[in-house]
Amino acid sequence: MSNVEFTVLPKEKIFGKDKLSIFYKGAYETKMTDFALLLGGRFETVWWTSSFDNYICMHVCTNNGPTTFTFRSRLPGIRPCFDYSKIPQINEYYDENNILTIKYGEYPQDITAEETALKLEDLFIDNKLESIGRFTTDAVSNECWEIGFRERHFDEYEYEGKKYIRFVSDYITFQDDLFNKKINMFESNKAYWIEVKPIEWYVDSETNIAISKNSFICVLSKNGL
Repeated sequence: MSNVEFTVLPKEKIFGKDKLSIFYKGAYETKMTDFALLLGGRFETVWWTSSFDNYICMHVCTNNGPTTFTFRSRLPGIRPCFDYSKIPQINEYYDENNILTIKYGEYPQDITAEETALKLEDLFIDNKLESIGRFTTDAVSNECWEIGFRERHFDEYEYEGKKYIRFVSDYITFQDDLFNKKINMFESNKAYWIEVKPIEWYVDSETNIAISKNSFICVLSKNGL
């Protein structure tokens, strides 16, 4: 995926005059990954566009339609997109809404089952897991948007044919979250094991634009995306 240029769709291609055909089929519907929620995302069905409104707000898309949002917030997710014609042909299939779908690349997404997590944690404590890679995210919390991007690294481990990262919620309080009730099930200072899974992309066959099915956390600063 290192040779692919990723971007974010402008509002015109989502709900404007240049609306992609996939959005007539239900591609608005999305969910935020567990990893994104742990990193500080909250609005599971809200995701950024690349369009500004007088440099004060950015347009976002929701499962219920378009709206605007202050660019200071990191609460919405992001659905990256890229030019599908720039990658080698891979297996294609159609989802339940008859949208052309592919799997390309991989990223930490959902918390693994408790039984597997306990085994992984025991192996980690006993230094029996070897890092096979690394993912990098932003280490800055939602409230500190002025700081900009600061790297936070997560080692990747392999166990029984699957890949995982270990996340410790050491700087965010999850209790009594009003935006997303799922957050209330998370515990601060607890180690979570998150499975690295293939990324699913919707493909608009008319424009060759691929957009992620799920939303991922978005890093914003005073300079925007």
